[in-house]
Amino acid sequence: GGGGKGKSRGAGSAGKGGGESPMALRKVLKLKECDPAFDLRNKVKGTKCVNLHHIHDETGAQVWVVGERGEPIRLEVAANDQGVLDRGLAMAKELIKSVFK
Repeated sequence: GGGGKGKSRGAGSAGKGGGESPMALRKVLKLKECDPAFDLRNKVKGTKCVNLHHIHDETGAQVWVVGERGEPIRLEVAANDQGVLDRGLAMAKELIKSVFK
């Protein structure tokens, strides 16, 4: 039997690369519920997460898509600076709009 430990929620680092300091400011954008066949998560991320990388490159804000299958999808934006967070949020909102067009 595979009696392994269950995943603890919120513990450890979700991102690859490690050594990233946790961002001081964080904001969560909830996305509209939609048909699971629409594959919202991957549409928001883009191919190889290109959309999320683009926002990071442009603004310095970290962006990631949160929410398992069957859960509402959310976009988390984090930064160490309010101006960076605001720009990241603005771009994230534009991204969401373009996905739902």
